[in-house]
Amino acid sequence: MFREFCGDSALKNVVLTTTMWDLVPLPIGESLENKLSSMCFNEAIEKGAQIVRHYNTPQSAHDVIRTIVKHPPVVLQIQQEMVERGKAVNETEAGKAFERHAAGLENIRRQKVREERIREEKIRERKDEGVRR
Repeated sequence: MFREFCGDSALKNVVLTTTMWDLVPLPIGESLENKLSSMCFNEAIEKGAQIVRHYNTPQSAHDVIRTIVKHPPVVLQIQQEMVERGKAVNETEAGKAFERHAAGLENIRRQKVREERIREEKIRERKDEGVRR
């Protein structure tokens, strides 16, 4: 969804910032950062996004900001779609991605409701069997 919002050409301007480096041992933080890089953000990184660390200090915050502002401004995909092409939000690629994600969450919720109803029915059946005995 994020990629659809930005567009591939804007990913070179994305700066993903990891935090809490002051709270975890370096090897654990690096391991978590590697997992994020490979599992969640690998496609964005391949298209130029950067990961930077924020160590919860003013200097670190300034370093993150410097990394961000060194990039020239770009037009995001959603801006092109809405402003230049006149699309409504739900017609943009980001809007469609959001709707797919929301539909997936709704399917999960419905499945959980079905499972809960089945569980409740089994409990009622057991109670009914106990009363009959």
